[in-house]
Amino acid sequence: MTPSSPQFPETNARRFVSPPMARGPTSCAHRPTPSLACDFLETVTLSGAPMYVLAVIEHSNRRIRILGITAHPATSWVTQAAKNLVMDLEDVGCRARFMIRDRDGKFPRLFDAVSKDAGIGSSSAASRCRE
Repeated sequence: MTPSSPQFPETNARRFVSPPMARGPTSCAHRPTPSLACDFLETVTLSGAPMYVLAVIEHSNRRIRILGITAHPATSWVTQAAKNLVMDLEDVGCRARFMIRDRDGKFPRLFDAVSKDAGIGSSSAASRCRE
């Protein structure tokens, strides 16, 4: 069935693609407590230089937050990005309970400390199993 079928008379493309929780206001105070997942994405510029993108996804509404892009993810930069994320979540009234991240060495201990101070439990993803 397509969105334009008689069974979906009031469905437009945006409503069809968006989850129910993402249709409301930007504040997530009235939504279930979200869990977050963060990771570094590596991309390459036109000149061939690698760049690292720190991204976080809110699982409750599938919102992706780009915390920053850098060529060298130093400890101070990653820690500041974590502080900025906590402030952004507080500004919109969102309180996350869990942060899932991988065991990448780019995440310093201070990253977990900032999360813990904000009341966000940090969980490292399981290491890859051998086949």
